[in-house]
Amino acid sequence: MNILLDTCAIFELRKSNPSAPFLEWFCRCNERLLHLSSVTLGELRFGIEQLADGKYKTNLLTWYAELCLSYQGHILSPSQEIFEIWGTLRAKRRKEGHPLSMSDGLIAATALYHSMALVTCNTEAFQGLGVDLINPWVPAPTE
Repeated sequence: MNILLDTCAIFELRKSNPSAPFLEWFCRCNERLLHLSSVTLGELRFGIEQLADGKYKTNLLTWYAELCLSYQGHILSPSQEIFEIWGTLRAKRRKEGHPLSMSDGLIAATALYHSMALVTCNTEAFQGLGVDLINPWVPAPTE
C-alpha cells in the first residue's frame, strides 16, 4: 500500500534523537511507496520562514531543498477532486462539533483520494475521516 507521510513524520526525521519505533518502521519502508503532500511542504516552509536569519535557518532551507529533490515524483498536490473531498470532510467535522484544520483536512483528503495510508503521530486529528492511519511512534504490542 502506498503511504502518505504527515508533516510530523518528516519533522521526526529531522530530529537529533528521533523516536526509535518510528525510525525502525521508517527504515523498513520501501521508499517507492512513500509520498508527501504539497501541503506538508507548505507547513515545513512556513515553519522555516518564521525563523530568524542565520545558520540554523540556512541549514533547514538546504535540508528542505534536499527533501523536495528526494521526493520528486512522490509529491502530491491537491486537485479539484481532493478539494471536494476536503470540503465534505470539513463540513462533516463541523457538524460533529470537531473542527478540522485546512492542512489536516487536505492531507486526509489526499490520502483518501489516492487510497493511501497516512503515517502520523496525530491520529486524533484524523479519526473518523475514513483514512487508514499508521502510528509507528507507538511500538507494536508484543504477543
